[in-house]
Amino acid sequence: MKVIHFEIPAEDPMKLVDFYSKVFGWKISQWEKEQYWIADAGPKEEKGIGGAIYKKSAEMDKLINTISVPVLEEAIDMVKESGGTIVGEIKDIPHVGRNIMAHDPEGNLFGMLEISEEMKNM
Repeated sequence: MKVIHFEIPAEDPMKLVDFYSKVFGWKISQWEKEQYWIADAGPKEEKGIGGAIYKKSAEMDKLINTISVPVLEEAIDMVKESGGTIVGEIKDIPHVGRNIMAHDPEGNLFGMLEISEEMKNM
């Protein structure tokens, strides 16, 4: 299991879309009609992960790293048993997988993603 995705919060997402596109050459496009922009953070042949920029809210205002997990329910149980807390409910992300947010014992927010078979085969 490893970090597979990052999310950057923004009061003005377009300002950060412009910034990261210009400074690092990232290719950034809006995800459907959401206040969420997918960042292709570098050429495929370079090692690293991609991420996103999202509209900041009271509940979601910190940088978020998402960790891949083989079975989401097992990971949820491990978080709870190890002193973390789960935030919200499992969310299905079409063509991507199932996701949930959590806090570690120090209160740091992170995501966990069980990748769908469709995404694995892309």
